[in-house]
Amino acid sequence: LLQEGRYPATQQIDSGNLDIVPTGQDYVRFRLMHFFYHEDNPFSAAYSTVPRLYDRPNQTGSLSWVRTIDSKTINEVLVSASHDAARLNIDTTSGLYDRTKYGINYPFLFPGTKDLANKIPTVKFDATNSGITAMDGSTYPSHSQGEIFDFSDTFTRVIGDHTFKAGALYERSGENDRDQIAFSTSTAGQTNNQNGQFDFNGTNNKNGTGYDLADAALGLYYTYAEVGARAETPYRANLYEFFAQDSFKATPRLHLEYGVRYTSIHPYYS
Repeated sequence: LLQEGRYPATQQIDSGNLDIVPTGQDYVRFRLMHFFYHEDNPFSAAYSTVPRLYDRPNQTGSLSWVRTIDSKTINEVLVSASHDAARLNIDTTSGLYDRTKYGINYPFLFPGTKDLANKIPTVKFDATNSGITAMDGSTYPSHSQGEIFDFSDTFTRVIGDHTFKAGALYERSGENDRDQIAFSTSTAGQTNNQNGQFDFNGTNNKNGTGYDLADAALGLYYTYAEVGARAETPYRANLYEFFAQDSFKATPRLHLEYGVRYTSIHPYYS
């Protein structure tokens, strides 16, 4: 079997910077970046039956305010946020994904729960017996997205030969994960496909003919697996960090840097 297809991929990065000096003691910086990525993968599942569309937009923004309190004292506040998404879909324009085109009409074990109701099942053969590549119906469509928010404050003070710094950081992160179906098709009884997986194994199927292709022709599958409604898990986490340090110019030839840092990373919860 020889198949050809175009695999276009598009990437674009847009960025913007804005610096404002409202007073002689204040400096405000704004940064914004937008990353765009899109690909059309005709053979994401070996054959061209379920071509994948992949979109991954990402946005990052930050706002910084530096305040010069006096000639020896500075304070900086930084707030940032980022958003990332992964959207993976099936290109249905060719119609090759549709199982009804091939006379496949068996009822699902979990009807009414499929993201793409008529998508073909995965059909897997024992490679050592037949040498045939699995017809993979794929894990998709699926998506996930999440955000990260950071807030920090850093205080700097110069006293004699010492430059003291102290600060704190708080981070809030999370993800809405709707991509929780296994990618592997290698384990009997496991499926990467919400719409089902047939495993034909002439070696292990004691009720078969001993040959994968013959079993497939007769409908004697070794295992069948199917997944119901796809789960979506929202999970969140917090991070806290504090530090203090000193840069000491002991002599013109000796500088000492020392400090402490405490970080508390809390596990994700849902």
